[in-house]
Amino acid sequence: MSTGFQPRQIESADEFLALTREFRRRQPISTLIMNSAAQAVSKGSATYESARWWIVESNSDVVGIAMHTAPYSIFLSPMPLEAAPTLADLICASEQRFPGVNGPLEVVELFLSRCQEIFQDAFSYELEQTHLSYLLDRVIAPKNVSGKIRYATVKDRELVLRWYQAFEIEAEVKSHDLEGVISRHIANQMLYLWTVADEVVSLAGHSYAVETLLGKLCRIGPVYTPPEQRKKGYASFLVAGISSLLKARGLAVMLYADAKNPDSNKVYSNIGFNQVGVNTIWKTTWN
Repeated sequence: MSTGFQPRQIESADEFLALTREFRRRQPISTLIMNSAAQAVSKGSATYESARWWIVESNSDVVGIAMHTAPYSIFLSPMPLEAAPTLADLICASEQRFPGVNGPLEVVELFLSRCQEIFQDAFSYELEQTHLSYLLDRVIAPKNVSGKIRYATVKDRELVLRWYQAFEIEAEVKSHDLEGVISRHIANQMLYLWTVADEVVSLAGHSYAVETLLGKLCRIGPVYTPPEQRKKGYASFLVAGISSLLKARGLAVMLYADAKNPDSNKVYSNIGFNQVGVNTIWKTTWN
């Protein structure tokens, strides 16, 4: 399939970061997860079953990027629509199965349609979720919420693990090396708890900061409140508190919210986040 777009696989996270620097700077929100994963692999702070990286070029300019950090889904950036099937040809040539694809709606649809042409009856796919991307403008602190914020510590580890597992069930996601992720986030003070009379009632964390055109940017998540503590404003105040702390450090802040959850989307808008993008999450089935 000749389109004028040339996809190629990149051999290392370091090379991927070097080649995609300007593209990632132009697309800070849509490439944040790829940016974070590549930097973590480069620094040795994260490991995966395997990690593969691709770029799409046109006239020597990078116009799209992709990654697959197994066992997770493939991530696609925005790119010219004609480039998506060409990229699918290259990725599918390796015959490595992947559990899903995340990225802009039309790009992913064309990518998966080409995968189905290649694998035919052995392959199918369906849209699972649509996430809205939010970027913090200014923090508007909620009112009339009791409690206080603190860092999670090793003493909270058992509770944090249970709540992470509950969050993943509700969000229909599954982390690789969840216990390791929790340990690193606690050690680096990237997990926060909201407490009322010393009872923990809500949890939220954030990613490592990555360099973008917006400056250093980090993503808040996960955000979890157990069912019996919901509708009391705890998560709102916790996210606002974390946002204030991060903004005070000179960081830009973003997060994702399920498009089907009007409550969380309203909360984030009310505390100063503006919607800036849409990301789709697709599940693949291999027969």
